[in-house]
Amino acid sequence: MHMDMGTEYEENYRRPVFDLGQVVKVTPNVTTRRNAVAPMVFTVQRISDGEHLSTISFFDPPGEGVVNERNIERFHHFVFNSQGLVLLVDGEKLLDPNGQDAAFNEATTVLQNASRQLEAQRGWMRRLRPYLAITISKADLLANRPDVPAELATQPRHDRGFDENDFRVLSSEIETLIRKRGGGNFCNVAQSAFGPDRVGFFAVSALGASPDPRTLKLTKLDPLRVADPLLWLMIRTGVLKQGGA
Repeated sequence: MHMDMGTEYEENYRRPVFDLGQVVKVTPNVTTRRNAVAPMVFTVQRISDGEHLSTISFFDPPGEGVVNERNIERFHHFVFNSQGLVLLVDGEKLLDPNGQDAAFNEATTVLQNASRQLEAQRGWMRRLRPYLAITISKADLLANRPDVPAELATQPRHDRGFDENDFRVLSSEIETLIRKRGGGNFCNVAQSAFGPDRVGFFAVSALGASPDPRTLKLTKLDPLRVADPLLWLMIRTGVLKQGGA
């Protein structure tokens, strides 16, 4: 049965989360082309005086198991022409000393393989490299910890356009946090492959709080800084102007 994207979002995401307080199911790993699932794509077009200026699409590649070079080439060919990428680092693993190495090793492998594929496909020496937003997920778990920047718990205003000062301060502190927790090599690989000025560090929480441990229901929805990496990418790639227009 075919389901269009609007219906899929309504039935599988908006209604379960916002109406029923249910946690979205984990995306199954992609191991073969047969069980690959088409990503949900949201597209925003910017039009001025009838002239189409730019298009930006947001999509989440399905499957967390696509980390080797062959599968990146087979399943992730759609990233080769992207101007901006978001790479998630699991905030729960970041807090677990036993899980930090695995989280960073996998993320580093993804970066190294993707950069090799991008270089082969795009000819990086002749083209600008994509911007990379390294983003810690489940950031609500990091709140009130002594080594976590206090700014993380505040929402940026962006009332006069994208708040560059907020970005610079928080990006620097999140990078420091990642390095202190064993991600130094990961940061170095990212900045070497993409360029230091094209890498930003972010922390977000889609829900703002964990589900109730007894009922597994969402009792509170308070998203934290989820727009930050997307706004940064849109500003850097010219989809939005710095003044907010």
